[in-house]
Parts: sequence; structure tokens; C-alpha cells
Amino acid sequence: MGEKGQMALVTGASSGIGRETAIRLAEKGFKVIAAARRRERLAELADQAQGITPQQVDLSDPEDVERFCREISNLQESVSVLINNAGYSIRGALEDVSMEAVRRVFEVNLFAMIRVTQACLPGMRRLRRGTIVNLSSIAGKFTFPLGGVYASTKHAVEAITDALRMEVRPFGIRVVAIRPGAIATEFNEVANQMTGDLLSRTAADYKPVAGLPGFRRQFGEGICRHFYSRAGFDCRHNLESCSL
Repeated sequence: MGEKGQMALVTGASSGIGRETAIRLAEKGFKVIAAARRRERLAELADQAQGITPQQVDLSDPEDVERFCREISNLQESVSVLINNAGYSIRGALEDVSMEAVRRVFEVNLFAMIRVTQACLPGMRRLRRGTIVNLSSIAGKFTFPLGGVYASTKHAVEAITDALRMEVRPFGIRVVAIRPGAIATEFNEVANQMTGDLLSRTAADYKPVAGLPGFRRQFGEGICRHFYSRAGFDCRHNLESCSL
């Protein structure tokens, strides 16, 4: 990914994948800018390893994102590793989800990712090297009932990542998408905080969809078909062992 002493920027660094990534990069000798909204969590993170500089930013606030990106653009040393990790989920039938909630999740999951990437790219082009890692999701390849808004942000992340990879390859910049599945982080807790209890706020007509019989198996089989086909295997003989 790079050499010791290079500058790395990790968004969503106060918990989960972002926090662990920031710590590991610092332990490997990177100078890490750890960006997140929760000031107290950032202070705790800075104590975990040398070389971590906490930067508070609310990625749901476009003005704060612009302020943060100006600071990144004005750094004396260019960012050579960017981990676009920040993101969260909202859940609910499309009819039930407020437009305010839709806009906010797009601000964090997509628009802030694009803007932070724009701020880092000029420096990477000057260096003629760099690595950009965009945290997508398995939901960037599949969607499911009551998860359409979140999945749409991650489908967009996939498209941006693919296009950017082709655009910046001539400059020696690598662009990678990572698609986590279920991981033991605060992700579900945050989703519950943002949308409340799913079944209690879902309109009665949609509750049968939330408990769609056999959905877990169908979703699992879809995932297996995708990855087995990518690997060149005949998925028909392997679904029973890997479906959910």
C-alpha cells in the first residue's frame, strides 16, 4: 500500500473497521489523519498508537465537509493512502423513509466520499502514486426488502469506484472497493439509532415483507451464485453448504 512515513487519511475512524484500520496503519509507520464525528472517541483513538492525528468532521454536513477538505488540500504533505470508510445504514420501506433521512445517508455514504476523494487526488497525481480504498458493502451488489436506500448508496459507490479506477490508473493510483458482509461492529446499533425499531415503524402492509419467508436463504443463494460464478465454479453443487 505504501511506505513508512506516508500520510494516510481514514474517515469514520472512531469505531469499527475505521478505528482498527487507523491503528494498524499507525503501527506500520504511517502518519494517520483519523476523521470522524465523535470527538471523545477520536481522543481515545489518538492514545492507541503514535502517529494518529484526530480530525473532527461531520460528513453529513456539506459545509463541514468543505471546511475539512480545504484543510486536507492545504496540507504540506499530500495524502497517499485514503480509506473512505465512513458510512451508515437506514432501513425501512421506501414509502416510509423520509426524504431528509435519504439525503443524509447519501451525504455521508456517497457525496462526502466523492468530495474527500477530490481533495486528495491532486496530491496523489503529483506524487504519481496513491491508494484509495472505498468501503462498499455486499449490498453494493445485492439489495433486499426495506434496505433499498442503503443499497442504492453502495451501488453508487461501486460505480464511482469502477470509473475512478480507470481514470487514475495512468497516474499510478490504485482504487479498490471492499464489500463487507456482517461484521461485529457498531453498524447495526447506529442503524437502529438512525431509524428506530424497524418493525414498529414499518407500515402494517409492509410487515409481511419484512418477514418474507425464505428470504434469508434466497439472499444467501444469490450471494453464492455471484461469487461462485466469479470464481468459475458450478454454483448448483455448492449452494446447500453456503446459503444462509
